[in-house]
Amino acid sequence: MTALLLGALAPIASAATEHPNGCPPDNTYSVSNAVGAFVPDAAKKVYGQSGVTLSINAAAGTTWTGTVGGSASGDIDAIIASAQATVSSSISWSKTTTVTLGGSWTVPSSQKTGWLALGSQGYSMHWQVAGYTGGCVYKVLRSGSAALPALTPMLAHS
Repeated sequence: MTALLLGALAPIASAATEHPNGCPPDNTYSVSNAVGAFVPDAAKKVYGQSGVTLSINAAAGTTWTGTVGGSASGDIDAIIASAQATVSSSISWSKTTTVTLGGSWTVPSSQKTGWLALGSQGYSMHWQVAGYTGGCVYKVLRSGSAALPALTPMLAHS
């Protein structure tokens, strides 16, 4: 009796759960080689030569995003979810200042050029999307690099 009951509850394959070639339907997202890194706001990064004083001011509510390189169109949310699951749950696509931030820094004479930027401590990493192609061959479909913020906003310089 029990065997018949379990057999009656077995799932039936449908077009929604099976790839047309009989392969698993979903791509897998992964990140690797994650290292701590400063993730700057490209719009709030200034450069100067030796001896120049650089200044930045950002009002409360200033928002900036991380960067995802490669052919990541449509994959960014899944890449971030993979990074949150495997690297740090504090990783996000964007960060927003909650207070006004500002500061200045003079490029020292020991440096030819320098920069000052608003950003966040975060992570730099490699990402990839893999899945099954025709004939059920599992391979990397897309890959690239990403720099994603994780902590509160801060200023940093070279």
